[in-house]
Amino acid sequence: MATITLTVEGWKEAVKKLKQLEPQVGKKIFRKELREQAKVVQAALIMAAPVMQPGEDGTAVPERAPGTTRKNIKIRAMKRSRRGVGMEIGLFNDAKGWPQDVDFYVPHVEFGTRYRDAHPWMRPTFNRMAQGLANSIAAGIVAGINQAVAALATK
Repeated sequence: MATITLTVEGWKEAVKKLKQLEPQVGKKIFRKELREQAKVVQAALIMAAPVMQPGEDGTAVPERAPGTTRKNIKIRAMKRSRRGVGMEIGLFNDAKGWPQDVDFYVPHVEFGTRYRDAHPWMRPTFNRMAQGLANSIAAGIVAGINQAVAALATK
């Protein structure tokens, strides 16, 4: 698992302000910002995803249409827990039009096999975006907390 280290200006003050808010308001702020940034990652992954090319005779593999991987990169909210909120971005095989054997296919492209070299696209895309993404999430959360505290003060 990748580790991301970041420094956020005003984070300690934001945490103090967050404690003034109800827990549900804080979770709402986190969930909203995570979803917004997850959409940015999703768009980058869609652009980086490989598209199957038709065979030499002009036909594609019958069970997979070109672009199936790109169409099925989805965002999901993680299961709720006391620990916090989170988002998952990835390929989910329950999406419409998603053949069951693609679970088998996509990891072979990303990681390779003994017969095929790896052509990673998901991890390099995320690694390229990780630091800026973490900073954007943190800045958005701080701004959301400040906005919520300001709204609370005007009541």
